Amino acid sequence: MVYMLAVVFVAAKFGRNPAILASIAAVLTFDFFFVQPYYKFAVNDTQYFITFGVMLAIALITSTLTSQLRRQAQLSRQREQRTESLYHLSRELAAITGRQANCSPRL
Repeated sequence: MVYMLAVVFVAAKFGRNPAILASIAAVLTFDFFFVQPYYKFAVNDTQYFITFGVMLAIALITSTLTSQLRRQAQLSRQREQRTESLYHLSRELAAITGRQANCSPRL
């Protein structure tokens, strides 16, 4: 299942579309190196088609979930930055309002 690590890495680093390409490349690599006849894209046993389908489905699901996690992390960082900016703005406004209240003449 080393191919899954590659798919997850690509999805986390580059996004969903490159991860889909990595999923397809992983299935083709498995076929080329580990299925008889070796070093050819030919399959003698039809059971391998089920294996390829399952491998591709799992890789696509994993890449989709990983890319969604990546996107949510980016959104979370953006929200954090916005919240921090709003916090600093409110502190500055409170400080300005406090100074103006101390400087205004009382009637």
